[in-house]
Amino acid sequence: MMTDKYAYKACVRGYHVYRSIWTPFVGELLDCARDTGNRHDPYAIEVVNTSRETVGHLPKKISSTCSLFLRKGGTICCKVTGTREYSQDLVQGGVEIPCVVVFKGDKCLLEKVSKLLLYSGQKCPPVNSAAAGSSNQVDNCEQNPSKKPRLVSNAKVIDIDECNQDHKKDESSTSDQWLCSAHSSIKLSKSDKLIIVEGQKLNDKHINYAQDLLKSMFPDVEGLRCVLIQERFKFDHRKPCVQILHTRGDHWVVVSNLQCQEGTVVTYDTVFCDVDEKTRSLVNGIFDHKVDINVNHMHKQKGSTDCGVFSIAIATSLLCKMDPISFQQSSLRSHLICCFENNHFVPFP
Repeated sequence: MMTDKYAYKACVRGYHVYRSIWTPFVGELLDCARDTGNRHDPYAIEVVNTSRETVGHLPKKISSTCSLFLRKGGTICCKVTGTREYSQDLVQGGVEIPCVVVFKGDKCLLEKVSKLLLYSGQKCPPVNSAAAGSSNQVDNCEQNPSKKPRLVSNAKVIDIDECNQDHKKDESSTSDQWLCSAHSSIKLSKSDKLIIVEGQKLNDKHINYAQDLLKSMFPDVEGLRCVLIQERFKFDHRKPCVQILHTRGDHWVVVSNLQCQEGTVVTYDTVFCDVDEKTRSLVNGIFDHKVDINVNHMHKQKGSTDCGVFSIAIATSLLCKMDPISFQQSSLRSHLICCFENNHFVPFP
């Protein structure tokens, strides 16, 4: 049971109101939950009143981020801050309610969601909207009265600007900083290095730092994008592409169309010998055209923590026009540290 909770508050324009089943009042708190039966958006997040009736949805541009946040154990609620007003930024028009969206959960999870909201194009750090579709959508949305998302009443509320500044101070601390990317704002701390040294599984910071460095070396290749927004990728299937993906709950794989026929991509996986449905759907979703997915039957890793290091090694080999058939697993981590510290990737042994 998680008791140490934090919250990020995001100012919003409002969420779209469907019908006159509810009269809002300033200060009212409304729960948010995943609307898994929504046919318009597989990541839809519904806003429900105290009677458990759906009164709106969060905007589609942030719904995937919010859905991930809820799946990871966080909670989201809306606090009404104004009266009904006509929508100024929704193409379908209609009435919306100004509010503040509050994300509550572990601090690490909140730091990730704040980055995702910024990547989604929100103004102010991060400012987002709570909106929904037209009134026609409410008839198409399946409402489940049994849904009762729990709010965290004893959460410690942290101002988003203050929290971001504290996080930046922590990352920029000279006593803890290990590396700072010359191409972006990504930083790695000494604790991030310790994860590599101690044989732990790499996280998104390691993968993003590696792909950012590889992108600077191979700027003409599609992909090598931030894994935190992998569900929003849209690559040209006709251009050479390499991308590391996070799949199967907590696993890293590589997808690439290098040396493939047009319309075909290959997944490189050092654990599994097949492509599960979710990974297949993710791979098809990141390209602008449906592709045929093949599996490279490469040598498998020993243990369960090296998939991230292997993925970086595979991506490096592909970009260097080498066949990533096998690697010396015992040398991968020391080689990765050398590449990071030299600010340049060379093929892994």
